[in-house]
Amino acid sequence: MKNNWIKFNNLPKKDKIFRIINILVTICLFMTSCAFFIYYLVDGDIEKRAFICAGCMVVYLLPYLYELIFRRRISNMVLLFFNIYVFLSAFLGSVVNLYQKISWYDIFIHVLAGYTFAVLGLLFASRVTDYNKTSPWKIALICLVFTLTIEYFWEIIEWTIDNIVGITAQGPRVPGYKAPLVTDTMEDLVCNLSGGILFCIQLLIGKLTKFSLGIKFYEGELCSSSKSEVSENNDVVKNQDENMQTEISDEEELKQDENKKTLN
Repeated sequence: MKNNWIKFNNLPKKDKIFRIINILVTICLFMTSCAFFIYYLVDGDIEKRAFICAGCMVVYLLPYLYELIFRRRISNMVLLFFNIYVFLSAFLGSVVNLYQKISWYDIFIHVLAGYTFAVLGLLFASRVTDYNKTSPWKIALICLVFTLTIEYFWEIIEWTIDNIVGITAQGPRVPGYKAPLVTDTMEDLVCNLSGGILFCIQLLIGKLTKFSLGIKFYEGELCSSSKSEVSENNDVVKNQDENMQTEISDEEELKQDENKKTLN
């Protein structure tokens, strides 16, 4: 695996600012979860919210642990999406209990998840294909499959946690069956698919028409091929400038030599 670690001081100014913002956001979210963890623990944790808060604190740190262990920097956009999604889904949804208080909140979160994971599918696509030579239709298919795969495993994890911890993330249990109805899971899958399709439409419009719709920005942040292409273009321009300066210097030296010969 190629080492992608770049020291903070060597990062471009924009990336430094973006990274500092991400760190500050992570600290704020971590401390908020910590405060609620202590509150619910002291209060008796009737609905096991302290457990969810503890889980949020661990999850917020995972990207940074990944960077330290594998010595590979995660894209600033990935970090931002990650923090926002965990906060909206786990903290506001489960801890603040917006899933129960707002009827459409669960639908919103799963559509958002479908869209977000499809965006991150660009990162996966750039790793497994020659991105700049791959058909936009194939990239869209990869992004859609990527988000559906994440959702599939998420539903398995949700079901497992429900049975181990005793919470009801997948809905209330049906008396006599000790399990919730499959309706909630199916609705989540459909919402995730809808979000994924929404991004795929945006991607195809951005790639096949003159309207970017933010796709170029996503590619610049997530796709190594696009970054490499930009870097190569910058290197070419830099080399051209250096060659021009060398030619100018050589011409000046020739003129000076000719002037000296003329004087002699």
